[in-house]
Amino acid sequence: SIYPVYKGLKPNRSIREVSAQDIGKLITFTGTVISISVPKSILINAMFKCTNCGQIHSIEQESEDLDKPTFCDKCKNKKFMLLENESIWESYQDIAIQEMPDDIDVGAIPRTIPCVCIGKHLTDRCLPGDVVNVTGLVKTRWNKTKVYTLIVGINNIEPLSKDVFNAELSSEDIAKVKEWGTNPNIREILIKSIFPSIYGYREEKYGVLLC
Repeated sequence: SIYPVYKGLKPNRSIREVSAQDIGKLITFTGTVISISVPKSILINAMFKCTNCGQIHSIEQESEDLDKPTFCDKCKNKKFMLLENESIWESYQDIAIQEMPDDIDVGAIPRTIPCVCIGKHLTDRCLPGDVVNVTGLVKTRWNKTKVYTLIVGINNIEPLSKDVFNAELSSEDIAKVKEWGTNPNIREILIKSIFPSIYGYREEKYGVLLC
């Protein structure tokens, strides 16, 4: 990455607090990864060749669409060919991060913020279910209307937890598990512990518990 990576910053926002006033600001928040896309490639700097005279034009890509030269400054031609092998590409991945349970009001639906990772050092850093600390720049994504979607361009992402198979249990934890195991209502207790802020959906929560 050609940009400095900010590590170890403490969260200064919750996902619920991110608003239009944060556009252009660097923020840090904690959340749970709920989905990630397959890594793709994105153009950072595109090289175009004039189809008339062969003049090469370098265009830095800053928008959602492919930015092309308006005309050739040598022969005024307006037709170009993209030189894929000479252009600069980077790894790209979409990540959706959901707010932590402690940040959710009673009865409220959990909020999710879309994030983008650009650079091999940021892609495939986490998996769905991981709790992560994210530092990034709040930006907008064009919807071809005057209404824009807020997204976070990730500068650094630090996994804070891994899956339960990597967890280390202390003797106190094991004793507590055995104690709960003797409770005849353990199944209902566990079902109610899944998304407690969302009322109902017992069968769905039971399915999640079994998974």
